[in-house]
Amino acid sequence: INESFSNIFRLFTQLAEKDPGSYLDEDDIQRYHFIMYEKDIAHSRKDEAADYLSFLKSKFRKMYRERRTECPKEMLTYTQDLENSFHALKTLFTYGQDDITASVLERLFILGRVANFYPLLIASWLRFGKDKSQLDTILDVIETFIFRAYAIGGRRADTGQSRLYDLAFKVHVGASSYQETIAELRELVKEYCDDAKFRIALSSPEFYLAIDNTDQKYFFFEYEKFLRERNKEPLDMKLEEILKDNFTIEHIWPSDASQLNLSREKLAEHQLNKHRLGNLTLASRSWNSRWGNSPFHIKKGEYSRSVLRVQMELSSFTTWETSQIDQRERQLMEFAVNRWKY
Repeated sequence: INESFSNIFRLFTQLAEKDPGSYLDEDDIQRYHFIMYEKDIAHSRKDEAADYLSFLKSKFRKMYRERRTECPKEMLTYTQDLENSFHALKTLFTYGQDDITASVLERLFILGRVANFYPLLIASWLRFGKDKSQLDTILDVIETFIFRAYAIGGRRADTGQSRLYDLAFKVHVGASSYQETIAELRELVKEYCDDAKFRIALSSPEFYLAIDNTDQKYFFFEYEKFLRERNKEPLDMKLEEILKDNFTIEHIWPSDASQLNLSREKLAEHQLNKHRLGNLTLASRSWNSRWGNSPFHIKKGEYSRSVLRVQMELSSFTTWETSQIDQRERQLMEFAVNRWKY
Protein backbone atom coordinates (compact mmCIF):
# COMPACT_ATOMS: atom_id res chain seq x y z
CA ILE A 1 0.00 0.00 0.00
CA ASN A 2 2.82 2.41 0.89
CA GLU A 3 4.56 1.59 -2.39
CA SER A 4 1.38 2.27 -4.40
CA PHE A 5 0.76 5.61 -2.68
CA SER A 6 4.40 6.56 -3.11
CA ASN A 7 3.99 5.96 -6.85
CA ILE A 8 0.70 7.86 -6.86
CA PHE A 9 2.26 10.99 -5.36
CA ARG A 10 5.21 10.71 -7.73
CA LEU A 11 2.81 10.55 -10.68
CA PHE A 12 0.80 13.48 -9.35
CA THR A 13 3.94 15.57 -8.85
CA GLN A 14 5.00 14.83 -12.43
CA LEU A 15 1.53 15.83 -13.65
CA ALA A 16 1.59 19.08 -11.65
CA GLU A 17 5.03 19.95 -13.05
CA LYS A 18 3.92 19.17 -16.61
CA ASP A 19 0.62 21.03 -16.33
CA PRO A 20 0.89 23.63 -13.51
CA GLY A 21 -2.38 25.21 -14.67
CA SER A 22 -4.38 22.03 -14.06
CA TYR A 23 -7.40 22.43 -11.82
CA LEU A 24 -7.18 18.83 -10.63
CA ASP A 25 -5.77 17.87 -7.25
CA GLU A 26 -5.19 14.41 -5.79
CA ASP A 27 -8.59 14.44 -4.10
CA ASP A 28 -10.30 15.05 -7.44
CA ILE A 29 -8.50 12.10 -9.02
CA GLN A 30 -9.26 9.79 -6.12
CA ARG A 31 -12.92 10.79 -6.34
CA TYR A 32 -12.99 10.08 -10.10
CA HIS A 33 -11.46 6.69 -9.41
CA PHE A 34 -14.07 5.99 -6.73
CA ILE A 35 -16.84 6.74 -9.23
CA MET A 36 -15.59 4.18 -11.73
CA TYR A 37 -14.31 1.60 -9.22
CA GLU A 38 -16.73 1.24 -6.33
CA LYS A 39 -19.36 -1.46 -6.81
CA ASP A 40 -21.09 -1.39 -3.39
CA ILE A 41 -23.06 1.79 -3.93
CA ALA A 42 -26.66 1.86 -2.71
CA HIS A 43 -27.53 5.33 -3.99
CA SER A 44 -26.26 7.37 -6.91
CA ARG A 45 -22.54 7.53 -7.67
CA LYS A 46 -22.81 11.29 -7.77
CA ASP A 47 -24.17 11.45 -4.20
CA GLU A 48 -21.74 8.89 -2.75
CA ALA A 49 -18.76 10.50 -4.47
CA ALA A 50 -19.41 13.76 -2.61
CA ASP A 51 -18.01 12.08 0.54
CA TYR A 52 -16.06 9.18 -0.93
CA LEU A 53 -13.44 9.07 1.86
CA SER A 54 -16.06 8.45 4.55
CA PHE A 55 -17.58 5.74 2.33
CA LEU A 56 -14.24 3.99 1.85
CA LYS A 57 -13.25 4.19 5.51
CA SER A 58 -16.59 2.78 6.58
CA LYS A 59 -16.36 0.01 3.99
CA PHE A 60 -12.88 -1.14 4.96
CA ARG A 61 -13.55 -0.90 8.70
CA LYS A 62 -16.63 -3.08 8.27
CA MET A 63 -14.68 -5.54 6.13
CA TYR A 64 -11.91 -5.68 8.74
CA ARG A 65 -14.44 -6.51 11.45
CA GLU A 66 -16.44 -9.07 9.47
CA ARG A 67 -13.99 -10.56 6.92
CA ARG A 68 -10.57 -9.80 8.31
CA THR A 69 -8.62 -12.23 6.14
CA GLU A 70 -10.06 -10.73 2.92
CA CYS A 71 -9.35 -7.14 3.91
CA PRO A 72 -5.62 -6.86 2.98
CA LYS A 73 -6.23 -8.29 -0.49
CA GLU A 74 -9.12 -5.89 -1.12
CA MET A 75 -7.08 -2.93 0.12
CA LEU A 76 -4.18 -3.90 -2.17
CA THR A 77 -6.54 -4.27 -5.12
CA TYR A 78 -7.97 -0.83 -4.42
CA THR A 79 -4.64 0.97 -4.08
CA GLN A 80 -3.12 -0.71 -7.15
CA ASP A 81 -6.19 0.19 -9.21
CA LEU A 82 -5.99 3.76 -7.91
CA GLU A 83 -2.33 3.88 -8.96
CA ASN A 84 -3.28 2.67 -12.45
CA SER A 85 -5.87 5.46 -12.66
CA PHE A 86 -3.35 8.14 -11.69
CA HIS A 87 -1.01 6.78 -14.33
CA ALA A 88 -3.78 6.80 -16.96
CA LEU A 89 -4.73 10.40 -16.19
CA LYS A 90 -1.09 11.51 -16.28
CA THR A 91 -0.80 9.85 -19.70
CA LEU A 92 -3.95 11.63 -20.87
CA PHE A 93 -2.56 15.02 -19.82
CA THR A 94 0.98 14.46 -21.09
CA TYR A 95 0.31 12.40 -24.21
CA GLY A 96 3.13 13.32 -26.55
CA GLN A 97 2.63 11.40 -29.78
CA ASP A 98 1.71 13.19 -32.99
CA ASP A 99 -1.44 11.30 -33.96
CA ILE A 100 -5.24 11.43 -33.99
CA THR A 101 -5.41 10.72 -30.24
CA ALA A 102 -3.27 13.78 -29.50
CA SER A 103 -5.42 15.95 -31.76
CA VAL A 104 -8.69 14.92 -30.09
CA LEU A 105 -7.22 15.28 -26.59
CA GLU A 106 -6.05 18.80 -27.46
CA ARG A 107 -9.55 19.74 -28.58
CA LEU A 108 -11.12 18.21 -25.47
CA PHE A 109 -8.92 20.10 -23.05
CA ILE A 110 -9.26 23.36 -24.99
CA LEU A 111 -13.06 23.04 -24.99
CA GLY A 112 -12.97 22.41 -21.24
CA ARG A 113 -16.08 21.18 -19.37
CA VAL A 114 -14.36 17.79 -19.06
CA ALA A 115 -15.02 17.19 -15.36
CA ASN A 116 -18.08 14.96 -15.93
CA PHE A 117 -16.02 12.80 -18.28
CA TYR A 118 -12.85 12.20 -16.27
CA PRO A 119 -14.04 8.88 -14.77
CA LEU A 120 -15.05 7.68 -18.25
CA LEU A 121 -11.82 8.98 -19.82
CA ILE A 122 -9.72 7.11 -17.25
CA ALA A 123 -11.79 3.93 -17.56
CA SER A 124 -11.69 4.05 -21.37
CA TRP A 125 -7.94 4.63 -21.41
CA LEU A 126 -7.38 1.62 -19.17
CA ARG A 127 -9.90 -0.58 -20.99
CA PHE A 128 -9.56 0.38 -24.66
CA GLY A 129 -6.17 2.12 -24.76
CA LYS A 130 -4.48 -0.69 -26.65
CA ASP A 131 -6.86 -0.24 -29.58
CA LYS A 132 -6.31 3.34 -30.72
CA SER A 133 -9.17 3.29 -33.22
CA GLN A 134 -11.66 2.42 -30.47
CA LEU A 135 -10.19 4.93 -28.05
CA ASP A 136 -10.15 7.68 -30.67
CA THR A 137 -13.82 7.09 -31.49
CA ILE A 138 -14.79 7.31 -27.83
CA LEU A 139 -12.81 10.54 -27.43
CA ASP A 140 -14.41 11.94 -30.59
CA VAL A 141 -17.97 11.26 -29.36
CA ILE A 142 -17.11 12.84 -26.00
CA GLU A 143 -15.89 15.94 -27.86
CA THR A 144 -19.14 15.99 -29.85
CA PHE A 145 -21.18 15.79 -26.63
CA ILE A 146 -19.22 18.64 -25.02
CA PHE A 147 -19.43 20.90 -28.06
CA ARG A 148 -23.07 20.24 -28.86
CA ALA A 149 -24.59 20.09 -25.37
CA TYR A 150 -22.38 22.42 -23.35
CA ALA A 151 -20.62 24.83 -25.72
CA ILE A 152 -23.46 25.49 -28.19
CA GLY A 153 -26.56 24.03 -26.52
CA GLY A 154 -25.93 25.84 -23.23
CA ARG A 155 -26.74 22.82 -21.10
CA ARG A 156 -26.02 22.96 -17.35
CA ALA A 157 -22.57 21.81 -16.25
CA ASP A 158 -23.95 18.66 -14.60
CA THR A 159 -26.05 17.55 -17.59
CA GLY A 160 -25.75 13.78 -18.07
CA GLN A 161 -23.44 13.44 -15.09
CA SER A 162 -25.12 10.49 -13.32
CA ARG A 163 -25.38 8.43 -16.51
CA LEU A 164 -21.78 9.21 -17.45
CA TYR A 165 -20.63 8.08 -14.00
CA ASP A 166 -22.57 4.83 -14.31
CA LEU A 167 -21.12 4.26 -17.78
CA ALA A 168 -17.59 4.82 -16.44
CA PHE A 169 -18.18 2.12 -13.83
CA LYS A 170 -19.53 -0.32 -16.41
CA VAL A 171 -16.54 0.28 -18.68
CA HIS A 172 -14.07 -0.19 -15.84
CA VAL A 173 -15.52 -3.46 -14.58
CA GLY A 174 -16.00 -4.83 -18.09
CA ALA A 175 -19.80 -4.67 -18.07
CA SER A 176 -19.96 -2.41 -21.14
CA SER A 177 -18.30 -3.44 -24.40
CA TYR A 178 -16.83 -0.94 -26.83
CA GLN A 179 -19.96 -1.11 -29.02
CA GLU A 180 -22.25 -0.64 -26.00
CA THR A 181 -20.15 2.26 -24.72
CA ILE A 182 -20.27 4.08 -28.05
CA ALA A 183 -24.01 3.42 -28.41
CA GLU A 184 -24.75 4.87 -24.97
CA LEU A 185 -22.59 7.93 -25.57
CA ARG A 186 -24.32 8.60 -28.89
CA GLU A 187 -27.70 8.18 -27.23
CA LEU A 188 -26.71 10.82 -24.66
CA VAL A 189 -25.71 13.24 -27.44
CA LYS A 190 -29.02 12.61 -29.17
CA GLU A 191 -30.99 13.14 -25.96
CA TYR A 192 -29.34 16.38 -24.92
CA CYS A 193 -28.55 18.03 -28.26
CA ASP A 194 -29.81 16.19 -31.33
CA ASP A 195 -29.61 17.74 -34.80
CA ALA A 196 -32.82 19.74 -34.34
CA LYS A 197 -31.71 21.23 -31.01
CA PHE A 198 -28.22 21.86 -32.40
CA ARG A 199 -29.64 23.77 -35.37
CA ILE A 200 -31.88 25.86 -33.11
CA ALA A 201 -28.91 26.84 -30.95
CA LEU A 202 -26.75 27.63 -34.00
CA SER A 203 -29.48 29.80 -35.51
CA SER A 204 -29.89 32.00 -32.43
CA PRO A 205 -30.12 35.70 -33.41
CA GLU A 206 -27.82 36.41 -30.45
CA PHE A 207 -25.24 33.70 -31.25
CA TYR A 208 -22.28 36.07 -30.88
CA LEU A 209 -23.42 37.19 -27.43
CA ALA A 210 -24.61 33.80 -26.19
CA ILE A 211 -21.62 31.61 -27.10
CA ASP A 212 -18.23 31.84 -25.42
CA ASN A 213 -15.60 33.52 -27.57
CA THR A 214 -13.25 30.54 -27.32
CA ASP A 215 -16.00 28.22 -28.58
CA GLN A 216 -16.68 30.55 -31.52
CA LYS A 217 -12.99 30.60 -32.45
CA TYR A 218 -12.90 26.82 -32.13
CA PHE A 219 -15.90 26.54 -34.46
CA PHE A 220 -14.31 28.71 -37.15
CA PHE A 221 -10.93 27.01 -36.82
CA GLU A 222 -12.65 23.70 -37.57
CA TYR A 223 -14.45 25.35 -40.50
CA GLU A 224 -11.13 26.73 -41.77
CA LYS A 225 -9.66 23.22 -41.54
CA PHE A 226 -12.64 21.86 -43.47
CA LEU A 227 -12.23 24.44 -46.25
CA ARG A 228 -8.49 23.77 -46.49
CA GLU A 229 -9.06 20.02 -46.77
CA ARG A 230 -11.74 20.54 -49.42
CA ASN A 231 -9.32 22.67 -51.44
CA LYS A 232 -6.43 20.23 -50.78
CA GLU A 233 -4.43 22.92 -49.02
CA PRO A 234 -2.18 22.40 -45.98
CA LEU A 235 -3.29 23.81 -42.62
CA ASP A 236 -0.34 25.95 -41.57
CA MET A 237 -1.82 27.14 -38.27
CA LYS A 238 -2.66 25.51 -34.97
CA LEU A 239 -5.74 25.80 -32.81
CA GLU A 240 -3.77 27.20 -29.89
CA GLU A 241 -2.61 30.09 -32.13
CA ILE A 242 -6.18 30.92 -33.16
CA LEU A 243 -7.30 31.01 -29.53
CA LYS A 244 -4.77 33.69 -28.62
CA ASP A 245 -5.54 37.43 -28.72
CA ASN A 246 -4.00 37.71 -32.18
CA PHE A 247 -7.28 36.42 -33.65
CA THR A 248 -10.82 37.57 -33.07
CA ILE A 249 -14.40 37.04 -34.25
CA GLU A 250 -15.40 39.53 -36.93
CA HIS A 251 -18.87 40.76 -37.85
CA ILE A 252 -19.13 40.71 -41.66
CA TRP A 253 -22.01 43.18 -41.64
CA PRO A 254 -20.22 45.40 -39.10
CA SER A 255 -21.49 45.48 -35.55
CA ASP A 256 -20.82 49.23 -35.59
CA ALA A 257 -23.05 50.59 -38.36
CA SER A 258 -21.65 54.11 -38.30
CA GLN A 259 -19.93 53.76 -41.72
CA LEU A 260 -22.81 51.95 -43.44
CA ASN A 261 -25.14 54.88 -44.16
CA LEU A 262 -28.26 52.78 -43.44
CA SER A 263 -31.86 53.99 -43.48
CA ARG A 264 -33.90 53.67 -40.29
CA GLU A 265 -35.60 50.53 -41.62
CA LYS A 266 -32.30 49.01 -42.75
CA LEU A 267 -30.68 49.84 -39.42
CA ALA A 268 -33.45 47.97 -37.58
CA GLU A 269 -32.86 44.97 -39.90
CA HIS A 270 -29.11 45.22 -39.23
CA GLN A 271 -29.67 45.18 -35.47
CA LEU A 272 -31.71 41.97 -35.72
CA ASN A 273 -29.12 40.13 -37.82
CA LYS A 274 -25.66 41.36 -36.86
CA HIS A 275 -24.97 38.81 -34.10
CA ARG A 276 -26.10 35.71 -36.04
CA LEU A 277 -23.67 32.90 -36.82
CA GLY A 278 -24.03 33.58 -40.54
CA ASN A 279 -22.66 37.09 -40.04
CA LEU A 280 -19.52 36.00 -38.20
CA THR A 281 -16.10 34.89 -39.33
CA LEU A 282 -12.55 34.62 -38.09
CA ALA A 283 -10.04 37.46 -38.56
CA SER A 284 -6.68 38.53 -37.25
CA ARG A 285 -7.02 41.25 -34.66
CA SER A 286 -4.98 43.66 -36.80
CA TRP A 287 -7.23 42.96 -39.84
CA ASN A 288 -10.37 43.49 -37.78
CA SER A 289 -9.04 46.74 -36.30
CA ARG A 290 -8.36 48.11 -39.76
CA TRP A 291 -11.31 46.83 -41.82
CA GLY A 292 -13.88 45.49 -39.34
CA ASN A 293 -16.27 48.46 -39.48
CA SER A 294 -15.97 49.03 -43.24
CA PRO A 295 -18.88 48.47 -45.66
CA PHE A 296 -18.91 45.14 -47.47
CA HIS A 297 -17.90 46.58 -50.86
CA ILE A 298 -14.59 47.61 -49.25
CA LYS A 299 -14.18 44.42 -47.22
CA LYS A 300 -14.80 42.27 -50.29
CA GLY A 301 -11.42 43.10 -51.83
CA GLU A 302 -9.62 42.53 -48.53
CA TYR A 303 -11.36 39.18 -48.08
CA SER A 304 -10.05 38.04 -51.47
CA ARG A 305 -6.46 38.67 -50.27
CA SER A 306 -6.89 37.03 -46.87
CA VAL A 307 -4.73 34.08 -45.80
CA LEU A 308 -7.82 32.62 -44.12
CA ARG A 309 -10.21 30.55 -46.23
CA VAL A 310 -13.09 31.50 -43.91
CA GLN A 311 -12.60 35.09 -45.09
CA MET A 312 -11.51 34.40 -48.65
CA GLU A 313 -14.73 32.57 -49.52
CA LEU A 314 -16.75 35.68 -48.60
CA SER A 315 -15.33 37.54 -51.60
CA SER A 316 -17.62 35.46 -53.84
CA PHE A 317 -20.64 37.47 -52.58
CA THR A 318 -21.63 40.64 -54.43
CA THR A 319 -23.47 42.25 -51.52
CA TRP A 320 -23.99 41.43 -47.85
CA GLU A 321 -27.32 41.79 -46.10
CA THR A 322 -29.93 39.54 -44.49
CA SER A 323 -30.41 37.13 -47.41
CA GLN A 324 -26.66 36.48 -47.59
CA ILE A 325 -26.53 35.94 -43.82
CA ASP A 326 -29.40 33.43 -44.18
CA GLN A 327 -27.53 31.59 -46.92
CA ARG A 328 -24.24 31.42 -45.03
CA GLU A 329 -25.93 30.39 -41.79
CA ARG A 330 -27.51 27.40 -43.55
CA GLN A 331 -24.10 26.53 -44.98
CA LEU A 332 -22.40 26.72 -41.58
CA MET A 333 -25.15 24.70 -39.90
CA GLU A 334 -24.76 21.90 -42.43
CA PHE A 335 -21.02 21.90 -41.81
CA ALA A 336 -21.54 21.79 -38.02
CA VAL A 337 -24.10 18.97 -38.09
CA ASN A 338 -21.71 16.86 -40.17
CA ARG A 339 -18.52 17.85 -38.34
CA TRP A 340 -19.96 17.09 -34.88
CA LYS A 341 -22.17 14.18 -35.89
CA TYR A 342 -23.04 11.34 -33.58
